[in-house]
Amino acid sequence: MIALAAFSFLFTPHMINADDGYRFWDENNTNSLPTVEGSAFGPSYFTAAEYVPAGPYQGRIISATGKNIYLETAVGSGIYVEVANVDTLSEEMDPSFIRVSPDGSRIALGLGWQKDLLVFPAALLNTGTSPDLLTAAGVTAYNVNYYDAA
Repeated sequence: MIALAAFSFLFTPHMINADDGYRFWDENNTNSLPTVEGSAFGPSYFTAAEYVPAGPYQGRIISATGKNIYLETAVGSGIYVEVANVDTLSEEMDPSFIRVSPDGSRIALGLGWQKDLLVFPAALLNTGTSPDLLTAAGVTAYNVNYYDAA
């Protein structure tokens, strides 16, 4: 029962669609993949995105696609800059999720099918020198199935 509740929580729509008037994807726009304008650079099938609830990036959107993690430059700007990457990954990620802790201090990133789950401090995000999360200090990699985010 707990696993079902965790699964339901993790897979509620948190996706963004830059093509509609809302900041979050909804069921009325199911004919196109959700994307974040300015961060759909990679060949990922999916762009994962999340609202940052607290901390220095509060109110902004963080997203992951291809080999890059992007952060909105200001609340509601719709402009995204690379703040981290997974460049040493042999192929692009197909991110299953990106989640930010309630206090905004930690981020969990599911890299996709048969890839690791990464947990890292939000303080690692850097617009100047985007760190590779697979080699950066302070990142914990878990070899678990992509849906095991609870």
